[in-house]
Amino acid sequence: MNRPAFWVAFAVISIGAAFVGIRYFPRAFSIVSLDITMDRDRALGEARTIAQRNRLGPPGFREAASFALDTEAQTFIELEGGGKEAFTAMMRSGLYAAYTWRVRHFREGETNESTIRFTPDGVPYGFVETLKEEAPGAALDAAAARAIAERDAASRWGVDLARYALVEQGQDRRTGGRVDHTFTYERPSPTLNDGRYRLRLVVSGDRLTEVTPFIRIPEAFSRRYASMRAANEAIGIGSVVGMALLYVLGGIGVGLFFMLRKRYVLWRHAAAWGLAVGAMQALAAINELPLIWMTYDTALPRSTFLAQQIALVAAGFIGFSVFFGLSFVAAETLTRRAFGHHPQFWRVWSREPGASVQVAGRTVAGYLLVSLFFAYDVLLYLVTTKMLGWWSPSEALLHPDVLATYAPWLSAIANSFQAGFWEEALFRAVPIAGAALIGDRVGQRRLFIVLGFIVQAIVFGAGHAPYPNQPSFARPVELILPSIGFGLLYLYFGLLPGIVLHFTFDVVWFALPIFLAQAPGILLQKGLVVVMTLVPLWMVLWRRVQVGRWTRLSPADLNAAWTPPPAVERPVAIVPVTHATLGTRAKTAWFAAGGLSAIVIVFLAVADRSRTPPLNLRSAEAADLARQAIARRGAALAPRWRVMPMPDNGSSGAHEFVSETAGEARRTELVGRYLPGPRWNVRAASFEGDVADRAEEWRVYITPAGEARGLQHRLPEGRAGAALDEAAARTLAVRALADRFGLQRNQVREISAKPARLKARTDWTFTFVDTTVAPLPKGEPRVEVQIAGDELASAGRFVYVPEEWERQQRAASTRNLVLQVLQTLVFAGMLVAAAVTGLIAWSRRRYTPRLFLAGAALMLLISMVRTANNWPTVLASLTTAAPLPLQVIGGIAVALVGLTLIAVLVGLALGALPHALRGTSTLDGGEALRLGVAAGLVAAAAAAAATALRTPVWAHVPDLSALGSTVPVLRLALDPITTLLTRTAVLIAALAAVEHATSGWTRRRVPAALLLAIVGLLAGGLPAGSHLGGWLLGGLVLAAALLVTYTRLLRFDLTMVPIALGTLAIVITLARGVERAHPAALSGSVIGALLAGGVAWWWFRALRQARTAVDAGGPHAQV
Repeated sequence: MNRPAFWVAFAVISIGAAFVGIRYFPRAFSIVSLDITMDRDRALGEARTIAQRNRLGPPGFREAASFALDTEAQTFIELEGGGKEAFTAMMRSGLYAAYTWRVRHFREGETNESTIRFTPDGVPYGFVETLKEEAPGAALDAAAARAIAERDAASRWGVDLARYALVEQGQDRRTGGRVDHTFTYERPSPTLNDGRYRLRLVVSGDRLTEVTPFIRIPEAFSRRYASMRAANEAIGIGSVVGMALLYVLGGIGVGLFFMLRKRYVLWRHAAAWGLAVGAMQALAAINELPLIWMTYDTALPRSTFLAQQIALVAAGFIGFSVFFGLSFVAAETLTRRAFGHHPQFWRVWSREPGASVQVAGRTVAGYLLVSLFFAYDVLLYLVTTKMLGWWSPSEALLHPDVLATYAPWLSAIANSFQAGFWEEALFRAVPIAGAALIGDRVGQRRLFIVLGFIVQAIVFGAGHAPYPNQPSFARPVELILPSIGFGLLYLYFGLLPGIVLHFTFDVVWFALPIFLAQAPGILLQKGLVVVMTLVPLWMVLWRRVQVGRWTRLSPADLNAAWTPPPAVERPVAIVPVTHATLGTRAKTAWFAAGGLSAIVIVFLAVADRSRTPPLNLRSAEAADLARQAIARRGAALAPRWRVMPMPDNGSSGAHEFVSETAGEARRTELVGRYLPGPRWNVRAASFEGDVADRAEEWRVYITPAGEARGLQHRLPEGRAGAALDEAAARTLAVRALADRFGLQRNQVREISAKPARLKARTDWTFTFVDTTVAPLPKGEPRVEVQIAGDELASAGRFVYVPEEWERQQRAASTRNLVLQVLQTLVFAGMLVAAAVTGLIAWSRRRYTPRLFLAGAALMLLISMVRTANNWPTVLASLTTAAPLPLQVIGGIAVALVGLTLIAVLVGLALGALPHALRGTSTLDGGEALRLGVAAGLVAAAAAAAATALRTPVWAHVPDLSALGSTVPVLRLALDPITTLLTRTAVLIAALAAVEHATSGWTRRRVPAALLLAIVGLLAGGLPAGSHLGGWLLGGLVLAAALLVTYTRLLRFDLTMVPIALGTLAIVITLARGVERAHPAALSGSVIGALLAGGVAWWWFRALRQARTAVDAGGPHAQV
């Protein structure tokens, strides 16, 4: 490799591979040839012209543009609508433009907006204008509206209606009196097998507000495709499980634990690179902001929308940076330990090694190998698609959206940087180096390296299976040889060449649209892509210039030369903590506060008793009643059908709207009629048989009194049936009103009639207003009737919520999402920080392993039992479009990984607590126990007060979730335990850190108090709907309670925390039980309270004993 002839031959082979790849690329991959003569600026300009001419959109609008593909239509056509040739022919003939420019005109706070579409060559291709529901307009009959639709579609949008036939015609009367008409047309020929070319025209009042060509895709295909995709997803889940168990728990967790003990870990460089990769991902997300405005909900203030994006970017940056950093630490550390002949990775770009011929060779080799891997991909797809019939979607190499970002080069570089660096570190270095170290341990190094190669190839390939390719194993098979190639590069030459190759290879793919684009300033973007891609080479050349000559790696530059620093026994630095004494008067005051809190709790519990009737029907009874209701419809469920009852507390209805606008009395009056109350939601479905037929489902709602209401029958689209006209369908709907609700035709007002023309029948949906109910100040009591062919499919009542109110609720939901992201960051961050601190402490032998084992085992055991007990809920949520075994296996695998990771994190945090408590204040055991109970009662009273403040009356619903489990009593009994363990681990770790940081609350009190207040504020959950004020008040109560309880009591002995949290859990559990929302509520809650008390007491004693042992045995005591 040191001879020039080798590099000349290597370069020639690389050039030849590039030629082969380019030569056969169009034959291997289906490339859609698009004549994109319209650029983004032209699309924006012509959209403004059209909007001004046709008076579309709001005044003073903002604009956004995107070039999009109808991927659903493409997938259908290529798989079942005639193949890739049919898709290409369709695009060429202009039957349907799957690729379109979309220009959106919108304004903050305005419902009115428009989206105008153009073909790639700039021909207007339809539009949609959204009007306010209350906007005034005419109430034309269908004939007059159709005349307007056909006239304006032809004159203004160039639609040739002679090629179409009308197949659907519906109308919808808006609350402001305007009548909107929808007309759907279909081309008799040509067809796409079961797919049809259609056109939708909408007239709102007397204005044409929509012209949309589309392809009607049969439901059967969507379900077949979902079933096919389930295998891809299952393989991907397998990769995630393997990564989590082997690489994260095994490589990062166990591997770094032993490396920390050997003082082998170098974390600073890895942390810096983790931050760099995380920052690049965050910048790439910000770079997409111009395109994000296409999905902006104008119901949100722009500030809220931007806050949402910032929160998501910040959460991603923090999470990715930590995970990437840990991955890099593990990869480099294990590599340094396992492969002494590799250059030290963090030094390859330092002055002397960076100018070496070895580093230069590894860098150049990475670049030269790109074309070989590229040619392999091309030839593989050429063979598999032409000879084996494998499928991957056709692609257009030019993506104008790339040019809409702030810096087009950034996204290509950032995504490639992340994939090249992180995947080679975690998916290559960790398994191979870890396998080598295990092999060294057992004396089978080569065997374990081979096993490591096999594992990394399987996991890496399976991780790419979710891509839209068929068969499901296409990508895993494709990546076997590349995985082996990357592995060999790593094995012989270290991380550098694989990272350079992977990074550059991905850049080639991601940057193709940039290099094929023609636009002002594009040369700069292309140049930046090249410059950034060659950064590894620039680093080598820079070091070469610095040194003035080519060097060679010295033995000191290899991993074998690195030795851990000598162990230095340092005294454990314990920040002096002032041991304050809790006086007798203070103790008495806390006992009194606990007693008073108990009275407050009882008072609030009585005042907060749910007014809704209990759901005393058991699951089996609800299932039997549902079967009887279905049988009365003349349907007999075969053995393959599963009847799956699920409890429903009724919170899904428009309770908040009615309560806020009409008063609580009207809301209560409508519960059980137009607003849902507690009930059983019984779903009957089959997971066997033809996937298209499995779309058939039944749904029945069973009231607490045992009445079957709202029976729904969902038929597959392909099921044959009648094709009724509007009058005949309306007759059936009116009959259903009388039979189901006792409503006569003169007691309702029709709002809309909407048809759906299917392949073998016509369905209808009618909506009526119930005029027998006293009018609401806002909204309406409505009834919806669905007719499938000539069968009554469903008839249900609901409260119609006006658009403006719904928009306000969407804004509130988005704000709550931002708060949820913040809560997750804070509490997940606290748990991870406590766990990492515990891992480091364990590696330094300042840990209590038995508490780790006890906490992790108990957490995992209870979590697994709870998950298994929750099987009915899981089953009822599964889709019939995917194979049941794949869904079950995938769910079990994900649950196993997630529960194991959480159990390990909690266990790591718990095991570190005795040493964290070393040197803190203590109380007598009996006093600590009693005061802990008092603190828990105060916390429970504060929690009850906070709940009362943040929970409006309409949001008081019974907790019926336990009824969705196999054994409800078991669910209620185990529910408090995992929460108690997690809170104990996080809260004691946090309070111990505060205690040491403030030296016993004698300094830095302001920042510490602020942090505790934030934790207390966020501990109250999320606001109920739009009630931010109540949530804030409740959060302040919790913040004050946490601050006062810690500063005035808990800091005198932090081992009281388990007792306090256990008391809190007991109170909350019993409060739910005394509501008796269902038969198992009280007994399950009593058992849960006893278990919570027992667990709290055990951990109280265990922490006190362990802390005593640590204080007696010194900083390295292992207890």
